[in-house]
Amino acid sequence: MRLLERAPDLDDLIFLPVTGEQQLVDAHHIRVQVAGILMNRGDDWRASVHAEWELWPIVAIGTQCLDRGALADVRTVFNAIITTTLTCYEQVRDEESEIAGIV
Repeated sequence: MRLLERAPDLDDLIFLPVTGEQQLVDAHHIRVQVAGILMNRGDDWRASVHAEWELWPIVAIGTQCLDRGALADVRTVFNAIITTTLTCYEQVRDEESEIAGIV
């Protein structure tokens, strides 16, 4: 509990699947993570590079689901990433198309 008081963003990370774990993916937690990454970068010209770096582990969740044949989870993860990114995209500085490249 003390950890969550110090870093409330960890709350949603707790619900992301762990590598190799057999668990259904929750689209809500994926969306919260993606939106948090995109909306908390500021206006720095390198913000999209940092966002891209933080988004790849979430993309990896979808890839892990694909590797184990959990196609419903694959659709859930990638749909959540894409729809959330598209919703937030106009508010993100992505001059080098790092974030667009993930989509």
